[in-house]
Amino acid sequence: MVRPSILVSKLDFDRNPQVHGKDVFFAIELAKERYNYSDKPRAKYYGRCDFSEVWFIILNLGFIEVCTELNNGIRHCRTYRRGDVIKSETIPQLEIEVDKILGE
Repeated sequence: MVRPSILVSKLDFDRNPQVHGKDVFFAIELAKERYNYSDKPRAKYYGRCDFSEVWFIILNLGFIEVCTELNNGIRHCRTYRRGDVIKSETIPQLEIEVDKILGE
């Protein structure tokens, strides 16, 4: 089953536990391995959710893939490695070092 590990939302979950795709800045999914993004269940799930970005944190391989253009499946992904800085397309002021996410 496809399920994001973390949702970064515009809403206060205490006040509104019903979150819809447009309410989510981006989703984060922790993964053991790199996905084949043409994987039908995963592409369909994120396409249906209407998220702007999905971050796949691949812990075993030590990198992060940030995927956008999710409307008709996962179309565009960029890989970030240690030493890189991720700049969110959804939240332009958000910049975070990959090392801070993966642990130093």
